Amino acid sequence: EETEDEGKKKEKELAYSPMHQPFNERLRHIAPYPDVVRQVEENFQGKGGLQRSYHAAKLKTKPKEPTALDLKANQLASSRTRLYAKAPLLHSKHWPKPDPGYPEVALIGRSNVGKSSLLNRVSQFGTVAKVSSMPGQTKQAAWYRNRKVRLDFIDMPGYGHSARAKVFGPEALEFVRNRTSLRALYVLVDARHGFKWTDHEWLTELGSAGPMKQVILTKCDMVPRKRLIQIASLARSDLERYKRVERKILLCSSAWQTGFHDLRKDICQRCGLMDMK
Repeated sequence: EETEDEGKKKEKELAYSPMHQPFNERLRHIAPYPDVVRQVEENFQGKGGLQRSYHAAKLKTKPKEPTALDLKANQLASSRTRLYAKAPLLHSKHWPKPDPGYPEVALIGRSNVGKSSLLNRVSQFGTVAKVSSMPGQTKQAAWYRNRKVRLDFIDMPGYGHSARAKVFGPEALEFVRNRTSLRALYVLVDARHGFKWTDHEWLTELGSAGPMKQVILTKCDMVPRKRLIQIASLARSDLERYKRVERKILLCSSAWQTGFHDLRKDICQRCGLMDMK
């Protein structure tokens, strides 16, 4: 249970948030983060990335020898993930019981941030999650199982769209707090906008509860390269305000399938898949 002092502290954090400042004004004062620049350049993120990748392919030298982690990530990429359960967040009695042999990771974000599209690209074989252009189509938590690498994904309803936010926002908080089997929570943020007020409010309210959080910027192909570096660096700077959030940003484009090898490696590391027989 949250104490009165903790509640007042969260209210103060929200009241004095830099999120109140105009977005473009905040962008003008942000310095690029080296790890953000590296991801944008190495993974050809941002508009025009495909053309840059074609040019780089002509100049490419001998590829590096893959590590054991690279091979495990490739195994995840070439496997199939299937839906095996759905349940409302509010009723824990309907949740599937955690299986110690299958580590769990969950994905959450604002409605229409691209959760289903991203989930479909993590494992490239078979259709996993229903993709819709209409916000708020995911109305229940859905469990997907990958038997090849022994891993469960949980696709959670999006928060922050119309009246659905009043339902799924608090429910999602309680789910993350109570689902102790979660190894990681991936918080998806639209690269066109960076952190919105609903993201800030939700992460502040969650506080240090739940597993370690990793923020992913989605739809990176829709943002010019230089602006993407600015927005991603601003989001990286904003991470300093939150508890139990990894101090790094992952960048992905489901349309171009860029950034997914880094994401798969991150998942494999967090779930200890390298140690599983």
